[in-house]
Amino acid sequence: MLRTYGPSVQSVLVLRAFVLALTMFPIAPGTGDVRTCYSQSPEQPAEELNAIECHILDGYVTDSNGNNVADATVLLPVIGGVAQTKRKVARGTTNSDGYYRLEVPKQWIEGPIWRYGTTLWVYKPGLAIGTTGVSKLLTGKTVSSPNKVILPPDSRPTYRILDDGGNPSGDITVEPQHYRTAMGYELVPTEILKHIATKTSDSGEVTIRAVEEEKLFRLRVESINHGVQVFRVDGIRSGAELRLRESTPLKGRVVGADPSWVSGIRLHLSTRSSADSEGHAEVTTDAEGSFEITNIATGKLRIEESLSPKLTVRLRFPERMAVPSDQVLELELVPATKVRGRVVRKQDRTPVVGADVSVRYGQFRQGEQVITDEGGRFEAHVLPGKVYQQVIAIPIPGLSSVGASWENRFEVPATKEIFELPTIELVETYKLPGQLVDESGNPLSNYRVWGVQGNRRYGFATTDEQGEFEMKLPGGIEMQKFRYASRDREMGDTTVVTTEPFQLRAE
Repeated sequence: MLRTYGPSVQSVLVLRAFVLALTMFPIAPGTGDVRTCYSQSPEQPAEELNAIECHILDGYVTDSNGNNVADATVLLPVIGGVAQTKRKVARGTTNSDGYYRLEVPKQWIEGPIWRYGTTLWVYKPGLAIGTTGVSKLLTGKTVSSPNKVILPPDSRPTYRILDDGGNPSGDITVEPQHYRTAMGYELVPTEILKHIATKTSDSGEVTIRAVEEEKLFRLRVESINHGVQVFRVDGIRSGAELRLRESTPLKGRVVGADPSWVSGIRLHLSTRSSADSEGHAEVTTDAEGSFEITNIATGKLRIEESLSPKLTVRLRFPERMAVPSDQVLELELVPATKVRGRVVRKQDRTPVVGADVSVRYGQFRQGEQVITDEGGRFEAHVLPGKVYQQVIAIPIPGLSSVGASWENRFEVPATKEIFELPTIELVETYKLPGQLVDESGNPLSNYRVWGVQGNRRYGFATTDEQGEFEMKLPGGIEMQKFRYASRDREMGDTTVVTTEPFQLRAE
């Protein structure tokens, strides 16, 4: 399954980046080298530069016919941290040969690379956006040949935006929001959006620029009367009509026993209905905890919050919320319970250090993402009630969690004492090499394959040109079945043709 990133409170914070100066020594194409480069913070005098270590990322940009693309904008947003709240951007431009070179300070990557979004984005007017993943290059690995990014033709899909009464909605802003990359569906960088955002005509028609239609997942539509609404468009064709939902103003306030708690809380509100669209709004509470939204689409309301980690209280949301049009929405901060857990190897009970653990509670996406310490332990503050824990990233190769941990919830009481969660045990994995073929026995290349056990999928792998793959599966459990997905997102079950050698046939 492709991951979808944002929009959320965590995904929109932007930190000021260094202004990078090019180093003055030659380097052959072949990225991943670590060299000395120089940075300058905005407050420094022009003649002062800081010598720092940088990853050198360089390569070429071409169109689909192999022609070099000059003057293309190259961006590497390094988005990361445990809660995906840090964002810095390396920028460059291709020369007449389509060549680019970026310098990424090593200090931008703090901890394991999996905690960071590391997709390289390339934009050139008249062509579609190009992307490539560079996470391996930011871990110090080098390659002998230059990185190459291909910019496909611009599909220029069109849509017609209607208001909630079915009338054409003109002069409203439309832009691509989520776009498919090797990482999944990612937010298009703001640095590109400012060039490709566009307005609807008087007839409500709009053309989306710089995209491949098949990679476009969501469109963001913003108008004065309807607020921000997001439409999923991956299942519809160019020329479709998108109808905005009825919207309403919303007032609210956050309350708590201590008045100092309620100010400066960032809230991301989203609404859903039976239609394939969502309403969105972001606000920050004032000194009294109040907030106001001019317009948000009506429907079922979901809220995400960004609280200071120093607070030992959490927001309690009603189980079922609809946008109240005639009353103030009141959200209460209540005392939280501190929970503590531990992650170990099942085989020898040794602690797993540096694992990312998601501790979830309350409604929708409420929870904390924490990292295990030297003893494999972690702590988090949660609302009393149902809580579950899930390991989402493991720093040690050859280990895996098992079972659907999100289904195993624990009742946490309201207490000032620390509540101990059950220990999470990780098992050793084994390698299962195999081949995926079609009904005629021909190999299927660039397909995703995985195993299924209960409500959990394991061992995701991609087939090569010969249809061969290598899955890493947890020991001690037997897969119930194996499934596949093509590049066109066609999915299905497989049949085990032979076990030695292991061969799967796509059904």
